[in-house]
Parts: sequence; C-alpha cells; structure tokens
Amino acid sequence: MPAIDRLLAAARQAGASDLHLIEGQPPKLRRLARLQAIPNEQPLDSATLTTLLHEICPQPQWELCERSGDSNFAYSLDPQTRVRVSCFKQLAGRGAVCRLISSQIPPLQELNLPPILQDVSLAHCGLVVLAGTAGSGVSTTAAAMLNHINSTQARRILSIEEPIEYVQTPRSSLIVQREVG
Repeated sequence: MPAIDRLLAAARQAGASDLHLIEGQPPKLRRLARLQAIPNEQPLDSATLTTLLHEICPQPQWELCERSGDSNFAYSLDPQTRVRVSCFKQLAGRGAVCRLISSQIPPLQELNLPPILQDVSLAHCGLVVLAGTAGSGVSTTAAAMLNHINSTQARRILSIEEPIEYVQTPRSSLIVQREVG
C-alpha cells in the first residue's frame, strides 16, 4: 500500500475535498473551503514528499513533472474514491494537490445547473467542450451529462479527459473514455 493512502484516507474521513502537500509544510486538508493542517503531522521534507508522490505517479507523468514543473494524473484510492493529483514544482520545492472524487456521479438535476445543459446532452451529434477554473465543477458537470446520456439513450460516447476522474459504467450507451496527457 502506498504511504500516501493513509493521508488520503484521513482526508476522506474528515470530509475534505482536497489534500494539499507542500514541501516544508505539514499536510493540509481543504474542508468547506477552509485549509487546516492534519493534526500530529510533521512538515514534509523533500525526500518524504517525493516518495509519497513517486509511489503513485505513472512514470510518463513523473518525467513530465520533472521536465516541465507540473503534471496531472488520476489515482484510485479504493473502488469508491478516485483522486486527481496535480503535481508541481514551486519556489519552495515540490508540491501537490490531491482532489478526492467520489465514484458516485450526481444526477444532472441535482447540480442546480441551467436546464440547457440537459438539452445539450440530448443532442443527436456534435462536440461539447466544457472549460472552467479548477474547482468550478467542470468535471462533475461533464460526468453528470455523460451519465444522463448513458442512462437515457443508446449512443456511442467518446470522452477525452486529462486525467479521467469519474469512471463511467456503461448502461444504455457505449462509452469510450480516453485519457490524454
């Protein structure tokens, strides 16, 4: 079991949305939009943080982070929780933000989004591009739209993501999820 699993499990148990790992600081949780240190955790030194991340990071993404200073990848903590990891280098050293993602995809109607998104998801053909800032709900919206199509229509759905966060289970539709770097 990777060493980071203990910290991710603590974040999930605390109801946190994110785990922040920054060299020189103790691990922190984002819960209800507030950051708080995990009790009894020591500041992370370079070697410890590198080990935590290298254990779960696919080699191509690790090399990309080493070369360019940042990369993103997904990690499965367990069957109920996926994690989107954003690794980066900063002035003070290495860092990462780990976003916990439930395997349960919320229904489109529960997200309080404009009704037009349901209409767009039922279009017979086309390309839909969703964009937004980190934490704005783009991934959840896309997953809910795909889930709506999958539940109501027999279609071929192609999703191109970086990284794949919500794993879709085929129902009425054929779903192809592709991850690009």
